[in-house]
Amino acid sequence: MLNTAAFLRPTSDELSQPFWEATANRKLMLQRCQVCGAFQFPPHERCRRCLGFVTWVESAGRGALYSWTVVYRATHEVFKEWLPYNLALVRMSEGPLMCSRIVADNELDLREGLELRVDFWPIGDVSIPVFKPLGAASGAAENPEEAITERRDA
Repeated sequence: MLNTAAFLRPTSDELSQPFWEATANRKLMLQRCQVCGAFQFPPHERCRRCLGFVTWVESAGRGALYSWTVVYRATHEVFKEWLPYNLALVRMSEGPLMCSRIVADNELDLREGLELRVDFWPIGDVSIPVFKPLGAASGAAENPEEAITERRDA
């Protein structure tokens, strides 16, 4: 049997390590150029706009739904229990797009421009950033392992 948490756990490298360390503390970090001030995600060694040096800064954790798709066919057996689920692009208030999931009472009832705030799915010693509609109940997003168990038992 496949360990879902182990499968979902991201791998980090030298470039992304500060991002994943921050998520373990429920903080969302983005890179910001020290020269032109542009924010960027995913991380790069230099600013993609001007090639300046970048530093990690905490994001406001807010954004708007830019685009999304609903997945009805699992690309891997670990996702079968989640069907259907959404994959979304969130335009962060700082500018970059971030690929994530929207966790809501009705994950399939989404609209462009929906205001969102970051939340986190804990997986081992890191957490995966997910987004909730602004104004939704606060607290940790459902754990993916628990969500699968709840769907299975329902």
